[in-house]
Amino acid sequence: TVSASNIYNNFRSGLWLISSSNNTFTNFRSYSNTGGGNITGIDMGSSSNNNIVSNCYTYLNNRGIEVEGNSIGNIVTNCNSYNNTDAGIIFFNAAQNNIVKGNNIYRNTFGIYILTSNNNTVAGNRNYNNTSNGITLNTAAANMFVGNSNYSNSQGINFLSSGTSNNNTFVGNSSYSNTNYGLIVQSSTASTNNLFVNDNYGGSGNNTVSDINISNVAHTLRLFNTTL
Repeated sequence: TVSASNIYNNFRSGLWLISSSNNTFTNFRSYSNTGGGNITGIDMGSSSNNNIVSNCYTYLNNRGIEVEGNSIGNIVTNCNSYNNTDAGIIFFNAAQNNIVKGNNIYRNTFGIYILTSNNNTVAGNRNYNNTSNGITLNTAAANMFVGNSNYSNSQGINFLSSGTSNNNTFVGNSSYSNTNYGLIVQSSTASTNNLFVNDNYGGSGNNTVSDINISNVAHTLRLFNTTL
């Protein structure tokens, strides 16, 4: 267990897990780790599994919190990730079955970014004042998004054109008062079987350009009880 710690001014990541599992990190700050490249407040990689990260502050890094490299079953909860130059929280390179819930993610370039990762749960997070997207999907499949708020970003939720994201489920999310779109699906190859239930796109405050934008090719989206 790591707790009540200040971790800062490192050339690499503040906390870096390599094939390390079943650890607990709580009540810590990891900041100003800026040696170059994707330097992170905490990085769980190379099959680091079943770790718990809670009540943390990650800021002034390249990325706040990173889960990558076939890491499974990690939980990130009640953290604040802000003022990072890339993503507040990122999953990539086959991060699977992880949970990110109840976090505040703001003033980054991206809020939560899911890249080439599947079957993760993102619930009850607040993504706001990020210069790009609140939630970004890029080649992401079968992830679950529940009760997240995305506001005052450029886009609330963005399916990027560089990858196809299929079979994701969104339930009870809000995406409003963003400077461009509440939801944009722009994959260059058709994204299919993404489900949206009880979501709010603009009902709590209009998105400036439009609430929903679907572009490039025909995508298959299923929207139920959606507020615009």
